[in-house]
Amino acid sequence: MEIEGRQIAFAPSEYIILGKLEFFEEGGSDKHLRDIGAMMQESGPEIDADFLAQEVLARGLATAWQRANNR
Repeated sequence: MEIEGRQIAFAPSEYIILGKLEFFEEGGSDKHLRDIGAMMQESGPEIDADFLAQEVLARGLATAWQRANNR
């Protein structure tokens, strides 16, 4: 998308959540889990839960996802 002559890229919430889960796995920072919680609270109904669940399993992020959901 172009805004005021600049190219802007957007990522779907699901991909941001997956990235934050991966960062959490790598570094253990609870900040990522808090961010995920805030995203789910704000955009929960808009997030494709089936896609997210499938990708969480495929990427081996089930434990991190469980921790994010238990906050």
